Amino acid sequence: ISEIFAVIQKMQPNRNVGFVHCLYDFVWLVLTRYHHIIFADQSASILEILCFQILSHCNMPEQLIRNKASTVFYLLMQKNYETKRDLFQTKLQSTVALSSAESKSEFREIALLKASLKEVQNYALQQIPKQKTAVPVQLVDQVVTAILELVHYNQQLEANSGNPELTAELYLKISTSFSNSPDLRLTWLENLSHHYSQNKNWEEASLCRIMVASLIAQCLEKHGMCPIDYRNFTKILPNSFSELPLPDGAVVPDGARWSVNGLIKNLHEGVLLMKQAKQYELCIEIYSLLSQLYKTPDSYNKLMDCLTDFKLLVEVIIAANRELRLIANYFRVGFYGARMKEYDGKEYVYRTGPKENLMTIQQRLKDAALSAAKSADDIEVLGNKAIDRSQFEKNKIYIQIAAVHPYYDPDEQNRKTAFERNFGINRFLFETSTRDEAGEERKKKTIFYTSNQFPYLLSRLEVIKKEEIILSPIEAAIELIKDRVEKLRFELNARPPRINQLQQLLQGSVVPMVNEGPMKICQTFLAHEERSKYNVAHVEILREDMSLFIKLCGFGIKLNRSIMTEEHERFQVMVEQSYKNLSAQISQYTGE
Repeated sequence: ISEIFAVIQKMQPNRNVGFVHCLYDFVWLVLTRYHHIIFADQSASILEILCFQILSHCNMPEQLIRNKASTVFYLLMQKNYETKRDLFQTKLQSTVALSSAESKSEFREIALLKASLKEVQNYALQQIPKQKTAVPVQLVDQVVTAILELVHYNQQLEANSGNPELTAELYLKISTSFSNSPDLRLTWLENLSHHYSQNKNWEEASLCRIMVASLIAQCLEKHGMCPIDYRNFTKILPNSFSELPLPDGAVVPDGARWSVNGLIKNLHEGVLLMKQAKQYELCIEIYSLLSQLYKTPDSYNKLMDCLTDFKLLVEVIIAANRELRLIANYFRVGFYGARMKEYDGKEYVYRTGPKENLMTIQQRLKDAALSAAKSADDIEVLGNKAIDRSQFEKNKIYIQIAAVHPYYDPDEQNRKTAFERNFGINRFLFETSTRDEAGEERKKKTIFYTSNQFPYLLSRLEVIKKEEIILSPIEAAIELIKDRVEKLRFELNARPPRINQLQQLLQGSVVPMVNEGPMKICQTFLAHEERSKYNVAHVEILREDMSLFIKLCGFGIKLNRSIMTEEHERFQVMVEQSYKNLSAQISQYTGE
């Protein structure tokens, strides 16, 4: 039977009406005689080939071919129902067929497919009083609905091909919709990974493979066959454990895909993609999982290779952390205007590569918005101020973009490395100035909360909550000095010391051209004649922090002296003299 269908598949491109008519007579005969084989659990690929061919012909312009294909599609469902008393296999393999890359070009226009499937539904209604073996209409409707829904998704993917973030969201939405069909869910996650690879979003491409591996591990765990703890996937993808798990009633197919080998395959593909993303810490976590899977005598050679790569990655991380290391940039983006339809008023945080800046993301977003605008002139980038919709023009699209930074609570200050500061984050900070009712300038902090944590399967996440904090002038000063203290502590504790970063920080702290900040703060808030204007507790906190700041500057200068080379002598003399002057001035305000 497999050879018969291999021949049928080769004949499919021939669209001569007479030939197709004869071909379907043959398919009718095969279905009638061998349906028990076709609907056997091991014949999924045969059924997929048949479903794709029939649905393609249901969408052809020739009426005779469409009629014949529609009739055979009903016969296919009828034989499925006779064999299994349901239409699960027809529904599943139809959606599998439509999930292939080939289906995107085959079903760009679906008016004829809709008409053909409507005929199938009508025919099912007519057969109820005529046949004892008639297929229940509600089951036929479910198959038709699933087919049309997936074709509609494919059309949306085609229409939004110029908007990579929206396309990725559609892929994930489709994958999630197949929660009760795990095989299809994996297929669409793999499609999403491929989409990211085409756009060189290597980290997200890898995370899709890791999500596939996580689902396979969950399946193996349900059957008591998982050799690793699948909850460890949260060390790579923070949301993997909470990300829509496999439901208890889900039908998981047998086969290599859902085996330990399938798990290993996806972890390997994930680590290769993660290396391209230069996310070395996540590579180490993936290798940790692989090393557990290789702890068997027949896999010791693979374990040795795995641990060798592990060692090399650790060396790369140590070297990378000696310098200023950029992991990602973040941008808060808002979309406005009637032309944005359901996206009007929505805000997102975009995670991009470290080379992306405001200018490049602005141009990229404008290019993506062209599909909804008449011309580039109908797209306007707004400044970062309050949105005033009364000023909007009806036919324009408005985009507001601002660079934001990960936000941490005081108890999260143990995030020391660049990787730690960019992993498992869902809060982002934007700072600007505002004026109070008295006209006094104040610092405003806006904290954006996203729907999930980065890194994630998507490179943008919707903003679901915002908080605004208005700082008084002295609170803003305290925050500034505390930030400088934390940076100094980090450099003092760096092992090995990072001389370039240390020198930049010292220069920005004690050199006369730029040290007006600390001195100005002392004069404004810590002078005896000024202290009574401010909260006593705030004044004391600022005094203590300023005292600590100047002490740490001194330690930093001593550290630089101990590690510098002869070429840094002039710099050392300059910062020592500047520190001596600054320390003497600040001590008048701190009392030390």
